[in-house]
Amino acid sequence: MWKADTLVDHIKFDHGYTAKSPAIVNLLSTAANASSNGNGPSELADDDLPSVMTCVNYLNLPPYSTKEIMSNKLLYAIK
Repeated sequence: MWKADTLVDHIKFDHGYTAKSPAIVNLLSTAANASSNGNGPSELADDDLPSVMTCVNYLNLPPYSTKEIMSNKLLYAIK
């Protein structure tokens, strides 16, 4: 589903990273391999982890279906 060539077209590189940076090459390779193994993006929010933007104190919580799932995902992300 995902190809590194396609993904790289949708990334804005900053902070010294380029499309050729080893970390970016590895990230794109990992994403491409995950999608070819059936581990691509999920349609269910319950499969997603919360994300943060520490520079602006922002916490993004997906719309989990239960409080228990949200609690488990938050604790997993913290660990």
